[in-house]
Amino acid sequence: MSPNSIRNPPVPSVGRFKISTFSVIVGSLACDAQCPYCVSKTTPTCGAEKLVSLNLRNFRIACDLAKKSGVTTMLLTGKGEPTLHPVHIKEYIDEGRFYFPLIELQTNGILMTTNESLRTNLRCWYDFGLTTVCISIAHYDPKRNAEIFRPHNPYDIWPVVDKLHEIGLSVRISCVLVKGYVDSFVEVSALVDICRLKKVEQLIIREVAAPDNSKNAEVAQYVAEHRTTGLCDFIRDRRFAYDTSVTKLLELPHGGTVYDWNGQNICLGNCLTGSTNPDDIRQLIFFPDGHLRHDWRYPGAIIL
Repeated sequence: MSPNSIRNPPVPSVGRFKISTFSVIVGSLACDAQCPYCVSKTTPTCGAEKLVSLNLRNFRIACDLAKKSGVTTMLLTGKGEPTLHPVHIKEYIDEGRFYFPLIELQTNGILMTTNESLRTNLRCWYDFGLTTVCISIAHYDPKRNAEIFRPHNPYDIWPVVDKLHEIGLSVRISCVLVKGYVDSFVEVSALVDICRLKKVEQLIIREVAAPDNSKNAEVAQYVAEHRTTGLCDFIRDRRFAYDTSVTKLLELPHGGTVYDWNGQNICLGNCLTGSTNPDDIRQLIFFPDGHLRHDWRYPGAIIL
């Protein structure tokens, strides 16, 4: 053994982990929606209770780790609503654009329907590298959607989709399947039709869910009473398997399947956040205070 090998022992490569996503927490728990199935309430806050200054030094380390692990997309998300904190979004994009070709922003879209300054910010974020805006919904009908997100102040996200396209941004609609809302193949078909009409680049549907160790009993009860159990499996195995207008495109590492349905991109996703495979972390989650975790459910799932 050479002296150099003693002084410089081999360092295990982070690349052996199959990290699929890099999620970045924007802001705090503050939110302008009232979703009864709020997944944020079911997992530990991990220091997101209050707004803090970003630990950009640790953020750069997290970006470097994610990039070396093969991640190409940074998702700006939150324990609350990210667009309430435009300064954080700008700082993250300013730093993250040097590491990732794809930068996405998750939002409920509410502020985008009324806030002109936010629309101006979106143009700036686009210029600096934002590629996709992911809008969360529970129904394609604005009135039904508002029943879940903002029952006392309805809003319409479809004109927002047009404005985002005018800027040059791609749009992903993320719909949670809830009993009494989008809860059947007919309802999913109607959602796909309007997404196709609005030229939505990507659509993902997930059945409402909560972790077994939910931190909020009220949310857990709502989820238990409003599950559309097996709907995605039914669509995948009973409808898509025999529909000549549907072509399977991709199997995603975290369990989702992407299809082309008569020209509309649609992903049948799930709410899986962990993996039993020791070589599969699935995700990195960066918190504003500088901590980096690999699971939403456990504060101890900490890397940095």
